[in-house]
Amino acid sequence: MTLIIPGVEIRVIKELVPRQLGATGILGIVGHTEIDRSREALRPVSTLQEFRELFGAGSVVSMPEVAQAFANGVREVVCANVPATRGSKAGRTVSVRLADSSPGTMRVTARTSGRFGNRIATRFVRKGDGSTQLVDVEISMQDRSGALQTVETHRNLATDASAADFFVTALNQRSAYIRIEAPNEAHLTPANNNPE
Repeated sequence: MTLIIPGVEIRVIKELVPRQLGATGILGIVGHTEIDRSREALRPVSTLQEFRELFGAGSVVSMPEVAQAFANGVREVVCANVPATRGSKAGRTVSVRLADSSPGTMRVTARTSGRFGNRIATRFVRKGDGSTQLVDVEISMQDRSGALQTVETHRNLATDASAADFFVTALNQRSAYIRIEAPNEAHLTPANNNPE
């Protein structure tokens, strides 16, 4: 939640993994991160929020061991990320209908490189018709047994690029799992039920 008063900004940030009393130990970990800091000196982080800010929200998903470490009493985590040039982001091209009703495509990719992206599925569900169409986006992750578990749901997003809640912009800002590269069109409508 952000409250903005002229000249003052107040933010309430909830730490999802509370620090344990008497946390001890330092964990070193290597993995794929959203923000490539492989050329920088290693820096320890002492909270999950600090890790998220330093390496990006997608890193919390691609490196779940960091959250587990803090939940189990580790005081600091030192993360060395795999360079962005090592590995690729899983993705899929999805069909869309453009403003003039002609077919087009957009690219849905995982936020970070690594194998975890192969377990992500994205489902688009259109609602309404004409210029008032909305879309719900459900993002699921395959667990160890192969079953899909819903991890994010974004409802009532606009298909009109001029709207404040345009689905491409909203997902690129809010989702910890995916990013969308779409053609520069005024109106995009994804096809229903396209898993990534």
